[in-house]
Amino acid sequence: MEIVHLENINLAEVLPRINDINVLPFGMVKMDLTGKILEYNMAEAELTGTDPAWALGKNFFHEVATCTNTPAFYGKFVEGVKKGFLNAVFNYSFTHCEIPIRVRVHMITMPDSLGQKIVVMMVTRVNQPVPITEAFQASTKASDLASVPTEAAASHNDAAAKGIANAIMSAANHQPDHPTPA
Repeated sequence: MEIVHLENINLAEVLPRINDINVLPFGMVKMDLTGKILEYNMAEAELTGTDPAWALGKNFFHEVATCTNTPAFYGKFVEGVKKGFLNAVFNYSFTHCEIPIRVRVHMITMPDSLGQKIVVMMVTRVNQPVPITEAFQASTKASDLASVPTEAAASHNDAAAKGIANAIMSAANHQPDHPTPA
């Protein structure tokens, strides 16, 4: 399991300050320690095609996203809940739709506003368009291109992490993503 730190952001401190998780540009699901959905944002709904109102109160792994009821996903959830601490980041493919959706998942445990421990899951698409790197533009030989996809993926992950961090801080501070000119 990979542990990720988003640019010195303490997620357990910042996430509770977000009043409306629907302003986030990535999927977010809040669950209790059994997997019962407490909150389900619109970005996750758009990603999966699931109505948030329908999902509330249902078990994420057994009723809503049954394709996640696997050792690779649900197993991480169960392991973290048993340990009392969960901070897992991994790639996964949602296979419930016609074309599988590759995502990056970050699940953490943290207290809710009442001090009860919950699990917060953040989901971003992995297969977003990646800008062409300078290495790719400058390469002319096939052997030079072999390393480019990895470099592009790494730079995309770094950019995605920074984008997530910026969105979280913006939502927590109640600031719009794009300030309007004065």
